Amino acid sequence: MLTTTRRVALSASLAAGLALAGAGAAVAAPPANAGKPLSTTLTPAQEVAPFAGVVGASGQADLRLNVGQGTICVDLTTSGFNLALAHIHEAPAGVNGGVVVDFSGLIRANSAVGCVSVDRELVKEISKDPADYYVNTHAGLPGTPGFFQGIRGQLGR
Repeated sequence: MLTTTRRVALSASLAAGLALAGAGAAVAAPPANAGKPLSTTLTPAQEVAPFAGVVGASGQADLRLNVGQGTICVDLTTSGFNLALAHIHEAPAGVNGGVVVDFSGLIRANSAVGCVSVDRELVKEISKDPADYYVNTHAGLPGTPGFFQGIRGQLGR
């Protein structure tokens, strides 16, 4: 039988383990000013069918691209829905594209904050032509109706 003290300790250990397991490819953050800054405002209107914007939702993504470190750091916040997934996709405005960088392991509540390891060539490409990429979020996981709802913001120069 577990005592109250042991239950609290076990719960805290389990929570810490789950938090670390969910971090994915997260890496230690470089200095706040390291890398090329990019930002975008995420809106429902920028979503492209078959995806639909969450009415009344909004968001902001501030990125730091560090080619030398092979990292992209993100400070993403959303409101108006429960954030389930967050990524960078490759495609120009008005077109859907494939995921090239996944921030989902950094999500806590309605934000994703931290850095992920990314192939240096990809970091260089995003830095060179940011308008060919967009930040996208989803209100649900694949296989759920919320997967097709979210907000999007095209990166730019």
